[in-house]
Amino acid sequence: MKLSTEDVKTIKYEKRLGYVFSAALLVLGGIANLYYLITNENKEINTLLLMDLMVVGLCVLIPYAINYKYSRDVKLGTKTIKTVVVQTKEESIDYEAGSGNLYIPVLGALFPKVWGQEMRQVTKYSLNIDDYKYDVTKDIYDGVSEGDEIEMHYTTYSDIFLGLKVKNCRVAGLQKEENTGELM
Repeated sequence: MKLSTEDVKTIKYEKRLGYVFSAALLVLGGIANLYYLITNENKEINTLLLMDLMVVGLCVLIPYAINYKYSRDVKLGTKTIKTVVVQTKEESIDYEAGSGNLYIPVLGALFPKVWGQEMRQVTKYSLNIDDYKYDVTKDIYDGVSEGDEIEMHYTTYSDIFLGLKVKNCRVAGLQKEENTGELM
């Protein structure tokens, strides 16, 4: 199956680690150069240029080595589909991060808007597949039941989870093609 534009975007987002690691190494190399220039009275330009050449060479090769599988996935343009069975469904209450303040009993009673704001509740939907929990949207949660088969989409070489698709849709108003979901 072909990669969609969202899938390519997800794969390219995973490539950022190689670039960040390379940039951090380049910054550390620059700091080492500055330290060498400040501390040594006998400044050998050949040693400095050799160090710079090695650091820049590593900074070019590291993203290539780290992102090789991701680039290969984008170039190939296909994804792997694995059919799995939903073991269990779970619906749980979670709390939205940053939505509340520290509750102090006396001040919360006197000034409820400032000191008494509690965290907002959010309902979380998840499917247990192969003893692993996947967070999904409410539509997908309602569209499957325990024991149903669903398709899980992965990249071919790097095995990045791209999303899941319900095979037999039971929710009114949802089409088969529209009933795809990703991790929340």
